[in-house]
Amino acid sequence: MRLPNVDEFRQPFIEPLGHLAMQAAYADNELIELCSQIPSEGSPHQMRLEDVAQKLRNWDKKAEAFVRLRIHMIADAGLRDQALDALTRFETLRTQRHRAIHDAIEVGISGSGDMYDVSALAVEYRRGKQSTTVSLNAVTPEVIADLACQLYDLQRDINSVTYALTRAEGDPVD
Repeated sequence: MRLPNVDEFRQPFIEPLGHLAMQAAYADNELIELCSQIPSEGSPHQMRLEDVAQKLRNWDKKAEAFVRLRIHMIADAGLRDQALDALTRFETLRTQRHRAIHDAIEVGISGSGDMYDVSALAVEYRRGKQSTTVSLNAVTPEVIADLACQLYDLQRDINSVTYALTRAEGDPVD
């Protein structure tokens, strides 16, 4: 496998970022699956997986409203609350994932005299009306790995809601 060279300060980020990207994709797919299973098989409001995926391709206010509308079609109040909680976590983790993947990882050098500390920094650029703000945020591979684990847990929680929904529709027990 051919990969570009990475310096020793960025090297520890490669594996956790890969896991983060993969778990985020799994969580996205689970949310799509959940929305396609609501409200129930055979309902006139049932949607094809491909149609749901198209609506959620770009996460914005319209996509969020679509998911909330689908979740509010869940008849069971407990499952609906679980799905709404998962959506809230999804939005929070999605923003954190976005920052972790899209902020440039730069090497920061601090200190004076003979004592210098070298560490990785996430550089975030935000464009405002008048200027661009640059934020330097401390970042570690462990923080990114923890975020991947949180997305894994979220993906499993969404999957359990989807499974409970399909069971509630009268699927036979294995």
